[in-house]
Amino acid sequence: MALTVIRLDNVTTENGQRLKNLLAGLPHLQETPHEVFDGAEAFLEQMKTPEQFKGRRVLFCVALDDTGTNDDLMDVLRSIRRQKTAFDRSLLALIIDTAGDLYSKSSACGIALAINNAGGAILGGPLVEATGSLKNFKIRAMNYNMSLENAYAFAADRLVRRLLEEPLRGEASPDHSKLTEKLEKPEEIDAFPPHRRLLCLHTNHTESSNTFSLWQMVKAALPHYIEVAEISLENEVIHDCRGCSYDVCHSMGKRTECFFHDIVDTTIYPALEEADALIMLCANRNDALAANLTAFINRLTAIFRKRELFSDKKLFAIIVSGYSGSDIIEKQLIAALGMNKTFSIPPHFALAVTANAPGEIFEVEGIEELAGRYASHVAGMLW
Repeated sequence: MALTVIRLDNVTTENGQRLKNLLAGLPHLQETPHEVFDGAEAFLEQMKTPEQFKGRRVLFCVALDDTGTNDDLMDVLRSIRRQKTAFDRSLLALIIDTAGDLYSKSSACGIALAINNAGGAILGGPLVEATGSLKNFKIRAMNYNMSLENAYAFAADRLVRRLLEEPLRGEASPDHSKLTEKLEKPEEIDAFPPHRRLLCLHTNHTESSNTFSLWQMVKAALPHYIEVAEISLENEVIHDCRGCSYDVCHSMGKRTECFFHDIVDTTIYPALEEADALIMLCANRNDALAANLTAFINRLTAIFRKRELFSDKKLFAIIVSGYSGSDIIEKQLIAALGMNKTFSIPPHFALAVTANAPGEIFEVEGIEELAGRYASHVAGMLW
C-alpha cells in the first residue's frame, strides 16, 4: 500500500503535540506500512527527486499556531507550486489542527489547490480539521456518545480508511484524440469506454460571455462517448437554503426534494444523480461564485442527506477572470463541493483563463489548443 504521510507539526502551541499523539494512535494508519516526511527539511530533500510522491496516497498533516500559520508550510507550498508534476497520479487527504478557531479550512484549500495543480487528485471529503477547543466536533461527539477528543480521532481514522480504500486514478491514455474519430469497424466498439454523462451548470449570457465561449470550445472537443447536459441558471429564481431542521431536510432529501420546489429539485437533482461528473462555468466578476451557483451548492444539502457522499462524482470547472483571482474561485469550489459536499476532484480540475471584454477570449494566444487539451483531460478522467 503506497501511503505517504507529510507531517508539519513543529509549532510552539500545544496542538502540535496533539497532532503527533493523534497520528500515533490511529489504527488504520499504524496498521498500514507508510513512510513519514517529518518537517519541511525532510520534505524539501525528497522534492529534489519528486518521483517519491507520484502514484501514492498522501496524508498531509499540519498544525497551525495561534496566528494560523506554520513556517514549514510556507516552504513546502513554495516547493510544490514550482513542481508541476510532483504529485502525478497521487490522491490527497488532509488533517489540519489549529490552535485557534480560524484558518484551518483556508490553509487546507491552499494545500489542496497546490497539490491539484501539481497533478494530484483530491479525495471526496478530504479534510478533518480540529479547532483549538475541538468544539467543531460537538455534534459528532453527541451523535456517537463520545468525548470531543475521541470524536476527532474517530473522524481522522475514518479519513485514513477512506484514503486507503479509494483506488488511485490517473490519465487513462496520453492521447485521446482517437476518441473523436469515427469508428471504422464494428469490432472497435469494445475498445471504447462506457457512456459517460457530464452535467454543466452556468449563469452566463450565452451571446457575450467569455466563460461560455470557452466552454463551447471545450465541449466541441469532447469525444462522442461523453453526453453533455447543460443547465442555465442565469434567469432562474433560486431560493438559497433556508436552514431546515436535520429531520425535515433528511426526509425531503430521501424523496429527492427540497423545501423550495424549483429548478434545483425538479431539474438539477435528477440530472446530477444521473451524471458522472459536474462542470461548473464560473465567470469571476467579484472574486466570488455567482449567486445562483452558490444557492445551488447550498441547496445540495437535501440530496446530500440522502447520499451521504458525492465521491462517486467528479468535479471540473472553467473559470474566466477579467483581471485576476481565478485561484480564489478554485478554492471556493474545492471547499464547498470537495471538502463539504464530498465531490472527487481530479488533478488539474480547473481550466482558468484571463479575459475581460466580450470576445476577448478568442484573442488569448493558443486558446483553441488549450481548450482541446482540457477536453482531452476531462475525457481521460472520465474514461
